[in-house]
Amino acid sequence: MRLLEYQAKEILGDYDFVVPPGAVLRTVNALERIYRDFGPRVVVKAQVRQDGRGKAGGVLPADTLEQAREAVTSLLGRPFRGETVTSVLVEQRLDVAAELYLGVTTDRERGCPLVLAGSAGGIEVERAASERPEMLARADVDIAYGLGEYQARYLAWKACLPDTVAPRVVEALKNLYRLYRRCDAIFVEINPLAIMPDGNLVALDARLDVDDAALFRQPRLMDLRELSPLEARVEQAGFHYVETDGEVGIISTGSGACMAIMDLLAAEGARAANFMELGQSMGTGGAEVAAEVLLARPELRAILVAGYSGGPLERLVGGVLDVLGKHPERRIPVVISVQGRNDQQAMAAAAACGDPRVQAVGSIVEAVRAIARMKN
Repeated sequence: MRLLEYQAKEILGDYDFVVPPGAVLRTVNALERIYRDFGPRVVVKAQVRQDGRGKAGGVLPADTLEQAREAVTSLLGRPFRGETVTSVLVEQRLDVAAELYLGVTTDRERGCPLVLAGSAGGIEVERAASERPEMLARADVDIAYGLGEYQARYLAWKACLPDTVAPRVVEALKNLYRLYRRCDAIFVEINPLAIMPDGNLVALDARLDVDDAALFRQPRLMDLRELSPLEARVEQAGFHYVETDGEVGIISTGSGACMAIMDLLAAEGARAANFMELGQSMGTGGAEVAAEVLLARPELRAILVAGYSGGPLERLVGGVLDVLGKHPERRIPVVISVQGRNDQQAMAAAAACGDPRVQAVGSIVEAVRAIARMKN
């Protein structure tokens, strides 16, 4: 679960971080009062979970009330990379002396937390890590002992921070790691962390991603969840779904099968449009919701229903066929290949359904190849 920026900043405040004065708006009606409190120089920021807001026009400066009103009006209700902007954060615009980067992530290869510090704020950390690794100082942390004082000092030194701010950054790194552990985070960053003219630090932007599997012991974070209609629908149906930029929709039985299918598609020159793990929901209505979700995406050129499972595959395929029957207007090819419990019954239903859009294929590899051969 990724928190919105203003929510992440609320959490940062509990760990001794300072954030710019500001308030969240969901309508333009309260803007005048907020502008009076935080103006005249403000910044209006769309509250979405996607990266790259600044480059995409989701962060707008304003020097007058009229400019602020135009910014809020232009952002609220705007589609933004698959999300709709339902709230904006209006903050006081600060004069800063320099910007830094601080972050803690989970290094899955090494199986430990990885703490990052950089002397350049506002960077895209993934790109910087691959293209200019020297920009980021790193330290692996033994989770049994936590981030040591010596490691935090090393990071401040390695990042070439001035002696005047290094002690404050050391404390900030320790506080950020403490947040990472106590909130069951998988990724947290302050980007940028501003150095003010007086040497104090202010978190201008923040991101906090929390492990979904740990939400049961994070009641405060659970209460902060703001699900989109699509997220709420998928969660109620009981399966996992993540949209990606691709043209082939996948309805898969499990996570391992889905990742294998995504790799097979890529090897054939096709791009998966989503990750999906139906799991037990395939027999309790999840297949129907999954089909409805994918059919609602006009950019898809094909759908692949595939996987291995000990679950009721005949209900999976039957659910998909039922939804297709309700949408005869959606002219999209659907290739089906499932193996496991009741697979012969499921595949027979697919072959005999009489829908010209549906193709039953014996193996998943051949199903992927059939998808790859299809043209727009």
